Amino acid sequence: MFRLLTRIRNRFRYRRFADDLEEELALHRVLSEEAFRESGLGEEQARAAAARALGNEVRMRERARAVWVPGWFESLGQDARYAARGLRRSPGFAIAAVLTLVLAVGLNTSLFAVFSAFALRPWAVPEPGRVVTVFSVFPNGGLGGFSVHQACDFRARTRTLSGAIAWQNGTVRLGHPPATGQMAVQYVSGNFFAVLGVGFAAGRGVRADEDRPGAPQAVAVLSHDLWSSRFLGDRGVIGRTVRIDGVAFTVVGVAGPEFTGTTPDRYGAWLPFASIALLRPHDEGARRVLEDPADCCASVAGRLAPGI
Repeated sequence: MFRLLTRIRNRFRYRRFADDLEEELALHRVLSEEAFRESGLGEEQARAAAARALGNEVRMRERARAVWVPGWFESLGQDARYAARGLRRSPGFAIAAVLTLVLAVGLNTSLFAVFSAFALRPWAVPEPGRVVTVFSVFPNGGLGGFSVHQACDFRARTRTLSGAIAWQNGTVRLGHPPATGQMAVQYVSGNFFAVLGVGFAAGRGVRADEDRPGAPQAVAVLSHDLWSSRFLGDRGVIGRTVRIDGVAFTVVGVAGPEFTGTTPDRYGAWLPFASIALLRPHDEGARRVLEDPADCCASVAGRLAPGI
């Protein structure tokens, strides 16, 4: 690596090295001519003999340049200069090419960021390698989620997982009516935080008894970002009520700064699934989300049981 860096540095000091080479060749030529003259040859004969002894100077220069600078690096510079001249002659094509490259790089970067978040980056929970996502498989081989009812049934019957959780994304308005800004939330099962082992900056997570469709509880766990920006990191927020879609929710916890949810999106809060009925009391669809086995779709994950 040091040799490569030295050779690349030499490329930028090329003129100095070229001048040194010329001086050295000239010195060899003069000394050789003097030696031949002292042996009795005439001026012209000594000059010719010195040239024969010295050899092909063009080849010697090329070999010296190959020592100073890697051949591929010099070729790269030549190609870059040729490309630059071509682009200057066709500015329209140059602009189109640059824009295409910018869009392609941006698209690939975005796609990799999403793929990394989904497939490569583990969740910020204890032993993330023991947490798995569960899919339902359709007859045609496609993958899907579960209804909330199915997720509850699966959670009660699984033996492969020590605990199974469910969640669904949603949007709400935070603050007293007429609140205008929308906030992303996750509706979660009552064991969501317990199974994942999420740490808290303050308070606790949603409990199982707060996520019963027949007796929903209006409780919320705030994200660390929302707690820091909206409530200025005040620990006194625990037990305080906040308005979500006009309904008073009691803040029971604040997630740790490292936990932002189970998807690449950022969420302002986590609410129990059952609270959907409180937020939309007159919405028939809200009741179906909680009770209809055919309703779709909740995402399911779980922590592998010991020995699995």
